[in-house]
Amino acid sequence: MNNVFLCDSLKGRVSIDLDDKVFLTVDGEKILYGEFEKENYENFTKLNPKEIRKNFEEVSNLNIENAVNSQDPVKVAFALLDKRLSLKELKKLREKFENKEGVLPFLYNIRYQAEGFYF
Repeated sequence: MNNVFLCDSLKGRVSIDLDDKVFLTVDGEKILYGEFEKENYENFTKLNPKEIRKNFEEVSNLNIENAVNSQDPVKVAFALLDKRLSLKELKKLREKFENKEGVLPFLYNIRYQAEGFYF
């Protein structure tokens, strides 16, 4: 469910289910879910499920450039996986996420490599 917005290169690896408590899974690992709290995922602490669903809906209705440049890390996370994010725009974001840690750089790297690019 809700995986129709995913870029083709991530289908089968990434799963989004807004009806469950697990919202984003990558290669079977829970990445983003309600009430999640982990030191490495700085801006993703104590998310509530209602807020995550709202952000997903907003990203779906935003221009992809606005979504990927949002100040809200949940919106950026969803935008990085969105099929509307072109390869050209994806490459432009490399400097923003390269050599950084956390959920957003992790998702960026997953998408970047899934598209056949490597650092």
